[in-house]
Amino acid sequence: MLAATVAFTLLGATSLAPQASASPPDRTPEAGLTGDGGAALALGVLWLVPAAFLSPASMKGSYTQPNDPSGLWAIDKVAVGPRNMTVSRTSDVVVGGLLAGGAAYAGLALADPDRRGRGAAVVESVLLTGAVVEWLKVGVGRDRPYTYDSLDGIGEDFAHRSFPSGHTAMAVATATSLTIGWARSGFLDSAGGKWATAGVWTAAVTTASLRVVSSSHFPTDVITSSAIAVGCALLVEGAREWTRAK
Repeated sequence: MLAATVAFTLLGATSLAPQASASPPDRTPEAGLTGDGGAALALGVLWLVPAAFLSPASMKGSYTQPNDPSGLWAIDKVAVGPRNMTVSRTSDVVVGGLLAGGAAYAGLALADPDRRGRGAAVVESVLLTGAVVEWLKVGVGRDRPYTYDSLDGIGEDFAHRSFPSGHTAMAVATATSLTIGWARSGFLDSAGGKWATAGVWTAAVTTASLRVVSSSHFPTDVITSSAIAVGCALLVEGAREWTRAK
């Protein structure tokens, strides 16, 4: 996920500089949160600090036994089990493909003065979601499902970043922002738009499911992550509408 942080930050910071547009007044290019690369850079830093430099609140010096699952909600107990690295890596591939597609779409949009705002929305939605998620991870410090099954990996930093799910949040933020953009451009009304939308949401749901199946996250982690991602994407859209109305 650190690679995604850097990629989206650089994409936004280097591409959102104000540009002249040949659009008529009723097609004024939509700005991002700040109208330039400042928002992308700031959000990228906010994401990177907890992801790379802070430790989760729940980390202890040593562990002598797995966590006790008796205190978990019933819905979350289904995720307890040994960590499945094959499934986990599969989720990496799925979300990586979705993020790459979102970055490509944003890059093409940013290159067009009339669609720069659409590119900014994708970049800023992903970065804002990532920042919120990573601060919650280190602040809450929830132990991952596999720490309730064995001591394998329980002492690692990664084992205590279960809530919320970063993979799920990134996937849903990308899918949400792309869907909104396609709906506003009219692309969603076409057969291709419908297939593309179904594709990105299938990837997002698959990512969330694989994170639970691999015992990397609890169901409540991925549900909350999805809500955060949708909320952040809508917040960015609202900020862009407010900017345009000024």
